[in-house]
Amino acid sequence: MRSFIAGLVLLLACAPAQAQAPKQKGDDAGLRKLIAEGLDALPNLPCANRRPCAPATAQERARPPLTMAEARRIVDRGVISGAAEHCGLDWRDRNLAPLVRHLRDTLRKSDRAMALAAYLHGTMQDQTRNAFAQAGPCSEQAKRSLDARLTYRP
Repeated sequence: MRSFIAGLVLLLACAPAQAQAPKQKGDDAGLRKLIAEGLDALPNLPCANRRPCAPATAQERARPPLTMAEARRIVDRGVISGAAEHCGLDWRDRNLAPLVRHLRDTLRKSDRAMALAAYLHGTMQDQTRNAFAQAGPCSEQAKRSLDARLTYRP
């Protein structure tokens, strides 16, 4: 997963605005591990009425409430949020809120899927923000590149 983050950080900092994040087929094991960690964390995450979610079932572990493609997209958007947060850009209104609306209103994801999505996004946002903080201030080039791809579009 670290190499995935490093690759996306480089992509965000150096690629033209129209470039898309590459599909990381070789990193499915890392994504599956992150999903498993999210399922383990469900009892610590809010579900219906802001009450903690019930633990993941064997069925959910075999078939998580998010597809791999959905999870990958959420992880990608978490990386972008972390970089944007470091660079002082409006990641909440431009990235997170539209992503949540899409998952909830368009895809009609369950509370448990939304909790897992929050875990995936938040984990990647934190890791990316911390990686950027260690690298130093946000460059103008990185800020421009991030700004060009920050707005979430389903």
